[in-house]
Amino acid sequence: MKDKTCAIPWKSLYIHSNGSVFPCCIVFKKLGNFNELNLENAWNHPTMLEIRKSHAQGLEYPGCKSCWNREDKGLSSRRNSFQLDLEEAGLTTHFETPSHASLEDIVHFDISFGNQCNLNCAFCSPDKSSKWEQLVNDLPSESTFDFYRDRAKNISSINSQRLIDSILMLPSLSILEIKGGEPFFAKGHQSLLEKLISANRAKNISLWYSSNLTILPEYLFELLPHFKSVHISISLDGVGEVQENIRGKKASFDDVILPNVNKIRMLPNLSLSTHTTVCAYNFIHLESMLEYLHSSKVSLRSNAFGLVRKPAFLSPFALSQYSVKSKLFEFKNSSFKKLRKFAQNINIEDFNEETDPEFLSFNQYWSSVY
Repeated sequence: MKDKTCAIPWKSLYIHSNGSVFPCCIVFKKLGNFNELNLENAWNHPTMLEIRKSHAQGLEYPGCKSCWNREDKGLSSRRNSFQLDLEEAGLTTHFETPSHASLEDIVHFDISFGNQCNLNCAFCSPDKSSKWEQLVNDLPSESTFDFYRDRAKNISSINSQRLIDSILMLPSLSILEIKGGEPFFAKGHQSLLEKLISANRAKNISLWYSSNLTILPEYLFELLPHFKSVHISISLDGVGEVQENIRGKKASFDDVILPNVNKIRMLPNLSLSTHTTVCAYNFIHLESMLEYLHSSKVSLRSNAFGLVRKPAFLSPFALSQYSVKSKLFEFKNSSFKKLRKFAQNINIEDFNEETDPEFLSFNQYWSSVY
């Protein structure tokens, strides 16, 4: 019988950028708002108990279907990657109790300081970017933009001091994953690092960041070496005009990001990778991007891909079959293993017969923004 147990319900908790607390970044069963919810009450919320009981009995919890579906297709899931992450960090995936757990059991905390960000990327949204939040009131009235207006509702400003205090309450914390917004832009980030160092906790904690790496505060070079290790996953959507069309000239790869990469590489405990959110704007450019990233000039050879699904008109599937057919064939035969694997799980039939008119409408608006 296939093992269906997942360590996440016993080992991790996730705080979304809008302040909502969830069991993980896949299971969107809201446990409450972080600013109002006691951490102990969140950790042993009835939903968490239900998930743990289900996994302890070897059952597929309905909210976890995304992982099961991926595994049934032979793909890696969040469940798989999390368990591998724990093993590589020398941490056990074992759990003692079928339901109730202690805060001492939390070894991984997935957090955000809110939607504070210095960029407003095309496929992003107000709950992930304060810059996007500022744009909402000026959006055209047509329904294409309802996605962004809906995401601008119920955004909570996360209390950074409360977040820091909560992190200090977790005695077994070994992996702190910090997302955004942009973590290096967030108020409270520097204070968090300083508090962990002062409490003599930093040496036992690995920091995992998702960052656009367009800003690099000087305090990082003083504080990050105190931690066990630091990994930065660089959010990168392309190089040259592709990157700038999605993220703006402030996110130029050659002029801004690459100099920051070369500067932060000086840190002794650092590893770097890239994560590309594949959308209608960059789909056909993926292989040329990897060729440049793998070149001796750049040397960023650890690469991962995600796929935009919402809003649907910015997904690569909004493009016409005709415009992507030859590229998809190239990707499936690429010399880059990650790209081959990514492309092999995409069917040409998933693309529109004609380019989505909502994408064309958004593109007209986006050209005026940038």
